[in-house]
Amino acid sequence: MIRSIVLTLLASCAVTSTFVTTHDPLLVWNASASVPIGLYSVQPISKLAVTDLVVARPPEAIQDWLAKRHYLALGVLLIKRIAAL
Repeated sequence: MIRSIVLTLLASCAVTSTFVTTHDPLLVWNASASVPIGLYSVQPISKLAVTDLVVARPPEAIQDWLAKRHYLALGVLLIKRIAAL
């Protein structure tokens, strides 16, 4: 019983810490059809290339527009493929 309480508390703290810190995400869930749905690992790269996947945060005005039309929730990152450089 105590073990399950401790594990639940640790999991809750881990999830909560992702909301209160301002660090870049390590994992991003993609729920849109622009790339295959799933969990993506985010890693910095030094040089971009065509077909690389990138994580983008839309400007605030676009985030509001997407949220009002129920395309994406506020604060959701986009995962897009680079088509040209």
